[in-house]
Amino acid sequence: MKFWLIKAVLLIFSVGVVLCLGFGFYHQDLLITAVGILLIFCIILLALEYKKMDSNPFD
Repeated sequence: MKFWLIKAVLLIFSVGVVLCLGFGFYHQDLLITAVGILLIFCIILLALEYKKMDSNPFD
């Protein structure tokens, strides 16, 4: 997975959060927070795997 794709997903998520909070959908705060935490963990894991693959592709 390329880093530009990760940045695009983060941008879409950030815009969605701003729109939801801007329109007053406060009852979905817990859902937004949970999805954000999962997204951050996925990005961290993907970055670590990409770094490992980039450093030694034959491992």
